[in-house]
Amino acid sequence: SATVEYELKDLEEETMPASASAAAAYFSADRMEEIWEGMREGIENREFFPEIPVLRGLRATWNGSLWVGRRGEEPWDDDGPIDVFGPDGRYLGTFAAGDPGMPNAFGPDGLVAFVERDELDVPSIVVKRLQTEVR
Repeated sequence: SATVEYELKDLEEETMPASASAAAAYFSADRMEEIWEGMREGIENREFFPEIPVLRGLRATWNGSLWVGRRGEEPWDDDGPIDVFGPDGRYLGTFAAGDPGMPNAFGPDGLVAFVERDELDVPSIVVKRLQTEVR
């Protein structure tokens, strides 16, 4: 229901999407209203799986620890908290959403690598050493 509400709100906030405005040159105002109504009905009658996926990412470190990325507050939010478990399955702690984010790679002795992009979208690899204790 949250996804349907979100998409309906998004549709209502748009005056007309680019594809619809291009179509407006070919269709009458009545036909455009029918198209718009069809889009609303498509959103309202959308089918969903009965489960909401909770896991958004799973990575293993060199020592066998697991980093488990969860979804955020909303089903479409991929930037949720990350739970860390030791090689023995013991819970070590949770990183808050976006802090530090799921590493792109793990190295020995707590090294992690992230791909970061600057204002011109140029990627660079940043290597950090994380504390062994997660809070």
